[in-house]
Amino acid sequence: MLLTKLHLVNFRNYIEEEFSFHPKVNIILGENAAGKTSILEALSLFSLGTSVLATNDREMIQDGKLFLRVTVEQSNLSKDTLEFILLIQQPQKCKYCIPQEINKNETQYLKGETYRTRKLIRINKKPIKQAEQLANFYQLIAIWADEIKIINEGPLERRKYFDYCIAQLYPYFIHLMRNYNKLLSLRNIILKKGNLKDGELLVWSKQLADVGSKVIVYRKKYLSELIPLIKYIINFLQFDNFSLEINYIALSEKNLPSEEQSIKETFLSKLLASQIEERKKGYTLWGPHKDCFELILQGKSLKKYGSAGEKKLVLIILKLAHILLSEKVKQWLPIILLDDFLNHLDKENIEKLLAFLKTKGQLFITHTENSPSFKIFPEVKFFYVSNGKLYKTELVKNEYI
Repeated sequence: MLLTKLHLVNFRNYIEEEFSFHPKVNIILGENAAGKTSILEALSLFSLGTSVLATNDREMIQDGKLFLRVTVEQSNLSKDTLEFILLIQQPQKCKYCIPQEINKNETQYLKGETYRTRKLIRINKKPIKQAEQLANFYQLIAIWADEIKIINEGPLERRKYFDYCIAQLYPYFIHLMRNYNKLLSLRNIILKKGNLKDGELLVWSKQLADVGSKVIVYRKKYLSELIPLIKYIINFLQFDNFSLEINYIALSEKNLPSEEQSIKETFLSKLLASQIEERKKGYTLWGPHKDCFELILQGKSLKKYGSAGEKKLVLIILKLAHILLSEKVKQWLPIILLDDFLNHLDKENIEKLLAFLKTKGQLFITHTENSPSFKIFPEVKFFYVSNGKLYKTELVKNEYI
């Protein structure tokens, strides 16, 4: 799949702008806060129907505007057009500003979000009911400048990262996580209310263990497929003496069996054994929402002992392995976004990574200035942006190195 066009209206600092893309390599140049990352963020909206950079949807709408629209066009056989429309409630009113592009029949598909916004996603002018439907049309993998937080911060960030990766490849996982979080919330409400009927908590515990065990199976399956590809990437890029391990601590056990029934029984037994403590605290103490992913480099915790360069390199290795797994599972090349990823890497590693990526999908790279490393690409389209405006494009052909 390839993207041919992007059209932005009221998105971040872009009032209205259109970009026509190169089928291979697109490099977006500009100063900090010029709007480079916003372009990649707009493209990423169609991965799972949400932004991984925004705290809430509302912040993506330009100040003073009541809606945004992002449209991408693909050059696949059906030439699909995907639209992401976000509406904001008008101040002191109980209705939303509905653009003319949305007809009355489509308002039923508007999805509610926090901060009084509504979202509509359309494929070829037809609204979709669930974001997981996008997986059949769009596969995108991004390396974000601030994504190093999955290494530097706590277990929640790593859970979110790996769950996002799994959801990209296996859309049913989105449904599972939605059900698990709903059951978890309801069980916590039951725990907080105090006066429980006989057997009431057991009913919810069984349901939570049933769905939660499936979540754990998906996580273990993903890692079992990813780890061999990580080793392949390390060898292919000739990172000598570079040993990376991922430990998944599920239900506080490092070596939990992979069979779903066994996991379900272990999960339920832990819930039953901790009922008294859970009633005192008012929340669930066991489950996938408490699990942990540990990244171990050279036998030591990457979070504690890794340098900035090592952490960046590990993040990129995880992404490259995910790209290979995506190609294997989806049977097509993904769109690849690289947001200021050249920082903290030396010239040799940059060129190794670019050489690997140039055959793995359509590339979108942001950077503050042109780099000699970009000459590794036979042909590149440059986009120069400033203050939310595209002021220049340039197609450059390079000789093979």
